[in-house]
Amino acid sequence: MMKYIFLLLLFFFLSNNSSIAQNKEESAWISLSSNYKFSAKWGAYLDVQIRSSDHWSYLRQVIIRPGIAYHFNKNQTSIVGYSRSDNYVQTAGFPNNHTIENRFWEQFAQQHKIKKLFVTQRVRLEQRFLEVNEKVVYSQRFRYYTRFLLPLKKYDVKFEQGPYLAAQNEIYLNIQNKEKMNNHLVDQNRTNLIVGNRFNSNLDIELSFLNQYVVGLKTNTINRVAQLGVITRF
Repeated sequence: MMKYIFLLLLFFFLSNNSSIAQNKEESAWISLSSNYKFSAKWGAYLDVQIRSSDHWSYLRQVIIRPGIAYHFNKNQTSIVGYSRSDNYVQTAGFPNNHTIENRFWEQFAQQHKIKKLFVTQRVRLEQRFLEVNEKVVYSQRFRYYTRFLLPLKKYDVKFEQGPYLAAQNEIYLNIQNKEKMNNHLVDQNRTNLIVGNRFNSNLDIELSFLNQYVVGLKTNTINRVAQLGVITRF
């Protein structure tokens, strides 16, 4: 357990320290993550995210991410999906203020317990098709995600209701055509501190503070995000 906590703290430290120029932003995100099981093995997944620009001044990004899930067992799941990201920029020098990114993605997630902590680890590979200067650019990105959830009340066999605390980190790596992105291996890192409530086995609602550290070609960006998350399971 200590090695996971150490890595989480290390990522958070790196997210706030750099020798190159940095921009600082503040924004708000709303996310809906839904899982639906057709059978013991097969299911569907949908993730929808709405994100504001700096200082909540306008809508900057809308992401819709559906997928088909296969459950190896109750703790291991893989998903294959598609994602569309609509991006809006209101900045001088950007005549095309609406660009679209299409992605195909594959992931594998595993859950386990360390004493009272519920631990989720996830790896995701993305094939990205982005609009850059009115051309479509292709790149691949690897993502590694770790989440720790601590229930704040006693439960019997399953944690099906009650408040909880959670912390998570996800690192993004450019693994193909990075020179077409930011010319760095690391694309970004996100650290999230969460207060949530599990109303029942089907619904979680979370309020969180997220630190998004984006590596740019010449300037990095630290984005402080207030986030509302809704998680459903059927």
